[in-house]
Amino acid sequence: MGETMTLPDGRLKEILRTYYFDFTQRRWTDALFDGYAETIGHFDAVAAEGQKLQAHGMTKDIPSTATAKLIALFKDGIDSDTTNGRRGYLMTAPLILPNGAAHSSQTANGTAYRDGTFILVAHSTLDHNAPGITKAEDIAGVLVNQSIVNHAPDVIQELQKALPTYVMVRGYKDVADIVAHANNPNTAYRAIPAKAPIPDDDAPAPYPGM
Repeated sequence: MGETMTLPDGRLKEILRTYYFDFTQRRWTDALFDGYAETIGHFDAVAAEGQKLQAHGMTKDIPSTATAKLIALFKDGIDSDTTNGRRGYLMTAPLILPNGAAHSSQTANGTAYRDGTFILVAHSTLDHNAPGITKAEDIAGVLVNQSIVNHAPDVIQELQKALPTYVMVRGYKDVADIVAHANNPNTAYRAIPAKAPIPDDDAPAPYPGM
């Protein structure tokens, strides 16, 4: 996925564009950090269940580029190319850890980074021995930085419309919803039954006895 990805015109692009320019006098990276800092208590409140989940923080790009990459990830799948030093998967760490818990994660504090635009939360069915998220279908939820949600609350519904229906989208303050969703075995992509075909009212009735 290229670095020059852009969003199509629409409300989602408008939200992220105005968010970016609203913080030209005060770095948008600082605003994202504030969105993380104001919700620490919300994450800590669900640490017992949240520590069971693996997650990936999207921290490298401006919000509009991160959003374009996120939508492309679900449309095209996770790039499995491992040439030129590429991983071929999304590196993960626990979504949350209880205070003082030891960790062996590759991140500095042992949890998925929260100071970016999104946190992608894998379903609890993801093999914890796996190197990371290799399939988009393993992602149960997307957490949106609270700073962006505070700026434009409708970013949640706009992003939800752009992503598959099995993926729950919430702001950081509603992390409890994502934790419950991702820990529910019935919400795993593989556990969601296919939609039943719509009955054809004009179809002939079955022959008696069939």
